[in-house]
Amino acid sequence: MKKHAVLSARRSLIALALASVLTACGGSDDNDVTTTPQPEPQPSNEAPVAEIVAPATLSERDSAVFDGSSSSDTDGSIDSYDWSLDVGDYAGGAITMTRDGATAELFAGEIAESVTVTITLSVTDDDGETTESSVTVTIDEIDAARLPAMPATPDNTVNGEDADDDGVRDDIEIAIYERFPLDTHKREVSRRAASVYQQMLEVGLNGSDIEVTDVAEDVVKMVRCYNLENAFSAEDARKERKLLRALMLNTEERRAAAQAFDQKMSGRVQRSLPVTSNYCRLEQN
Repeated sequence: MKKHAVLSARRSLIALALASVLTACGGSDDNDVTTTPQPEPQPSNEAPVAEIVAPATLSERDSAVFDGSSSSDTDGSIDSYDWSLDVGDYAGGAITMTRDGATAELFAGEIAESVTVTITLSVTDDDGETTESSVTVTIDEIDAARLPAMPATPDNTVNGEDADDDGVRDDIEIAIYERFPLDTHKREVSRRAASVYQQMLEVGLNGSDIEVTDVAEDVVKMVRCYNLENAFSAEDARKERKLLRALMLNTEERRAAAQAFDQKMSGRVQRSLPVTSNYCRLEQN
């Protein structure tokens, strides 16, 4: 019995020693926990900022550059620039834009009235995030605003009224603009012709021989201008001169002055004279 008790006591001591060792080395299977390492959190991407440096207004027959190079991305770089143009209800083709990376250029041609357009820049950063910014620009029509007012009594004298002193009767100046609101070329050739017809009326009644000769030479050059400038076809040139002459000679007094000029020119030989583009096109004041 003593021997059995001693063996039992030894087994208990061994079991106790093993339990102590297991506890010191990490414990039992029941308490084992496996931990998986977690990745470091990545910072969120900051959206880029789109900025446009642009004029507020632009005139017809002019251009302007829109600069987006000040756009930025605080945590990266701008990868691409995308420009777009919205002309609203404008239906003509005179307003266009070219694009070249961070810049774009707006071109305004001949317009009949002022137009407001919207230019939008979209920038995309190196992480693929996009931001856009827009500006509005008014394109001013300038020719109609420069026209003189219609005279209250445009036909009360042979010479009529020329308030802006540009050599073209005010009512004729307005009529030419209304006929060609989108064609500066045709307007300027017609204005030159109108100024020559006006000189013809002025010297028809009271001009000296020298003045009549000078105006007669201008008449020859004016006729050539219609062909030199290619503003009109040959057939249209004849029609336009006929129409303009009718507008200029719209009263008995004016027709009498033109007839007097023709009589003074009767029998004279008119020279063929050279003309230049500068002569043929009379700009609006």
